Amino acid sequence: MRPVTLDSETAVLRARVATLEALLAEHEMAAAERVARMERLVSELSAREQELAQQLVVEREKTETLERLRVAVHELSTPILEVWDGVLALPLIGVMDSKRAAQVMDTLLEAVARMKGRYVILDVTGVDVLDTATADHLLKIVRAVDLLGARCVLSGVRPSVAQTLVELGVSFGNLVTLRNLKHGLKACLRWKEAASASAEKEAAPSNGLRPGTS
Repeated sequence: MRPVTLDSETAVLRARVATLEALLAEHEMAAAERVARMERLVSELSAREQELAQQLVVEREKTETLERLRVAVHELSTPILEVWDGVLALPLIGVMDSKRAAQVMDTLLEAVARMKGRYVILDVTGVDVLDTATADHLLKIVRAVDLLGARCVLSGVRPSVAQTLVELGVSFGNLVTLRNLKHGLKACLRWKEAASASAEKEAAPSNGLRPGTS
């Protein structure tokens, strides 16, 4: 057995230290790579988060724009005009299905209450199809307006449409139907004048004479 010398022990220790230093350097390099990867991931996630935040802002702006357009289209599709004091006109355009009728009813009732409307002209000149279903929707609107104390008149019923309605057996009941918006306005003004005259007559003071005396 060879004797162990100081030089040999030193060499062994140096070799072990070198091995440990190499392992440590390897681990440090691996750790540095992991840190670098994590930093890249954090940077990518931050960039992605900013991108998503920007996309969210854009989508919100699109949603707000679409909502404004929806409101504008709704207002244009149900333009309620105050053509005279207490007289409102609603030109109906396009298809009058159940959904559209509900929108028209809500808008019209709100306008009657807000504008203190006493008479409403529903002009159907621009309605695409005036059949049994459409007539039913219109009558529901008329009855709802009547509950608010306002009176409706239907204008824009063309002769050909009137003939079709008769053939279909459609009846508007006591609802006044007129040829155009002009005639509808004249009718409302006559009713308005008659109502004013009746109110003035009721408000006139009595002469104090008893019946049968002079």
